[in-house]
Amino acid sequence: VRWPTGWYEGDFQNNQLHGEGTLARHDGAVYVGTWVCDHKEGQGRETWRDGRCYQGSYLKDRRHGFGCFRWPDGRQYCGEWAAGRQHGKGRVLLSSGRVREGHWCNGQRTRWLSEARELQPGDDFLELPSQMDRTL
Repeated sequence: VRWPTGWYEGDFQNNQLHGEGTLARHDGAVYVGTWVCDHKEGQGRETWRDGRCYQGSYLKDRRHGFGCFRWPDGRQYCGEWAAGRQHGKGRVLLSSGRVREGHWCNGQRTRWLSEARELQPGDDFLELPSQMDRTL
């Protein structure tokens, strides 16, 4: 289905986006994941033209639950989200390649829970952009 602002390919129910589907907007944003009654809900991945990426849980179009966000400079946050904001415990991959754990409240870091350390096997961060592009 095509609209003036982009296109959607996927499942519908009762004339609404519902089930698995892909929504691509003309501004370059692409969402691939689950829809419930026209809302991003459940697991999904959203990418933007500038290199930002979020992969994780959604609730009524907002990041909610566990998810990872990557900025264009390579920094990442993987952890808890509520109402679209970092909220709870999370880990940050700094642009230096080091990792820190912290606590966030309504999108603001309230304290660090660990000193910076080297990235280790098993750290759960998003793949590099070139690897992710191959999975689309």
